[in-house]
Amino acid sequence: MFFPEEYKSIESTLLSRISTKFKYDLYILLSTECEWVQDGTRNFMEERLEHYNNIKSELIKNKCNYVEVGGTIWDDRFKKCVEITKSNFNI
Repeated sequence: MFFPEEYKSIESTLLSRISTKFKYDLYILLSTECEWVQDGTRNFMEERLEHYNNIKSELIKNKCNYVEVGGTIWDDRFKKCVEITKSNFNI
């Protein structure tokens, strides 16, 4: 997305590195239901769902332990993430 002309040449290298690197104990994947908010670092609003689907696909393909958190209220999503983290790590 940042380097469209170089995309094809680096895609396989990046995906290979991702698949062979250390995997975290848990990934939390946030769905796209909440309103998109520009915080000065976000890009590609129009490709948001595509980006989400790509990440999910890679998590599945690489057999990563992940949970999806959805909902339309940011505070509720945050609370769900905290609950999931506490539950998964006996905190």
